[in-house]
Amino acid sequence: MRIRVARNLLLIALMVMAMMGYAEAANFARAKPIKAGTYKKTKLKKGFSEIYKLKVEPSSRLTIHVEYLGRAKTPEGYLHVYNGKKRHLSSHSSETELDFSYLTGGKRVETLFLNLVGFKITSDSTSTGYSLAIATKKVADAGANRDAGDTFAEASPIEIGKAYPNSSLSGDDRDDGTDAKDFFRLNLKKHDQITAAVTPAASVEMTAELFTEDRQSISRVQAQNEGEIIKASWIAGKDQLVYLAIGSRQATDYGLEISRKEFKDFALLEKNPYLKLQFDKSGIDPNLLETFAAVDAANPDDDRSAKAASPETDADDQTSAESAEQPGAGGEVRGVGISLIGGLLRWVFRLLFWVGIIGFVLAAIEIVRANQSRNWKIIWLAVCFIGGLIGCAIYYFFGRKGLQKRPRAETNARPRVSSADQTLEHGGSSDPKSIEGYIEQARESGLSDEQIRSELINAGWPREKVDTYL
Repeated sequence: MRIRVARNLLLIALMVMAMMGYAEAANFARAKPIKAGTYKKTKLKKGFSEIYKLKVEPSSRLTIHVEYLGRAKTPEGYLHVYNGKKRHLSSHSSETELDFSYLTGGKRVETLFLNLVGFKITSDSTSTGYSLAIATKKVADAGANRDAGDTFAEASPIEIGKAYPNSSLSGDDRDDGTDAKDFFRLNLKKHDQITAAVTPAASVEMTAELFTEDRQSISRVQAQNEGEIIKASWIAGKDQLVYLAIGSRQATDYGLEISRKEFKDFALLEKNPYLKLQFDKSGIDPNLLETFAAVDAANPDDDRSAKAASPETDADDQTSAESAEQPGAGGEVRGVGISLIGGLLRWVFRLLFWVGIIGFVLAAIEIVRANQSRNWKIIWLAVCFIGGLIGCAIYYFFGRKGLQKRPRAETNARPRVSSADQTLEHGGSSDPKSIEGYIEQARESGLSDEQIRSELINAGWPREKVDTYL
């Protein structure tokens, strides 16, 4: 009885779910187009469901305010939001009033479906109508009259030396919009030191990252706590284009300020040829220079600091700096040399690996085919497998000694079995020493156990005794 009731309940649940899915699809098909404005509906059925289709322009902030109406003390309802592909974005429920905000990017017009549902569970919360207010507002990020763009290709140019207080992001949560990141382009001149300061308007964690023209990350800063002001810096070693990407975990407004000054602390670079080489190639992160300066100041007795402070070694320092600046010298030579050695070592390790594999296969074939006892084969197979190339070498130098063949004239000479004949002629008695000596001599000559057994049986030895002595 219980099983039948449970089965009927399951069937009813499946039917209800299917009907709800069909009703939802039907609602999308009959969604009413709507624009920004104020709308009011009353005298609706309890548990009403109204669905609207709304188009939102790019680079816009959409705000929706819903107030549920009815004779109940606190009329309640739901607002379900779907995107143009009918994917559910978010749901909101509240007593009497609720608000929803959505931020679009700068690419295309977006379609949203709004589904308003009245609450009808209790008489105190049943709603029979609603008031709907829809507003849209154009959003302009720093340096543009639109969204800054979500990719490198759509990055907006920005002027250095200005403050931009009003920019917006929807954050990583796609339920709040499609403006996940803002990309900007900055044109730097040689020796420009820039700092991009990002100030969030809300208690959120933001990130700022700088990229080269080749879209390689050169500096990344992430807030360690909500509301933190973050700064990303860079010193240009040449005229170059730099990208700035700003992101946030949650929807927020933020302020952006790009400051610039001329870099002049070249003495610090001269102390480290590697840093100078990196600076001349593209640029350098000021934080790296500060770290190097702190280490240098904490170790005043270091050879580099002593040489820099001593006037007697100015000529030597100048010679060292000139050699470091020359192509193929100093840090560049060390870098190239390390790279070559690393590549050579990788090829050597690969060669040793394959030599070990081939050696093990050849050794295993020879061990398996050898005319030796099972224990002997197991031991040497284990040595070769566990020891790898070294184990195979041990086998080839020591284990193969018992397998080395004698010269042809000596190998072809088979042992005589006359002792067996003589023994048989004298009444069939056997001499253990004679048969053991024959077996030992035959094995040394390279005969297999089957050949030895055949010779002894042909000479008149009983099979049982031959098997015993073998």
